[in-house]
Amino acid sequence: MENDSALQQDVIQRVKTLPEDQLRDVLQFVEALQHSEQASRSIEEKIARIVNEEPRDIWEDVPADGAENHDHYIYGRPKQNT
Repeated sequence: MENDSALQQDVIQRVKTLPEDQLRDVLQFVEALQHSEQASRSIEEKIARIVNEEPRDIWEDVPADGAENHDHYIYGRPKQNT
């Protein structure tokens, strides 16, 4: 962890000396790195991240049969019997 912190500090110090046009390039590069990392995540990882970002009590209102009866919850169609 200390090496990570030292590396971060080194990057920060070097970035501070860059002119504004190069700072924009660095920002675009960092955003591209973040985007490629997000794109490489599996759907399960993306769902887990979303679920963990919300308070637990919000999930109490999510219907347990939402996948089976999505037309009911989205369009108001009759529920499927199973």
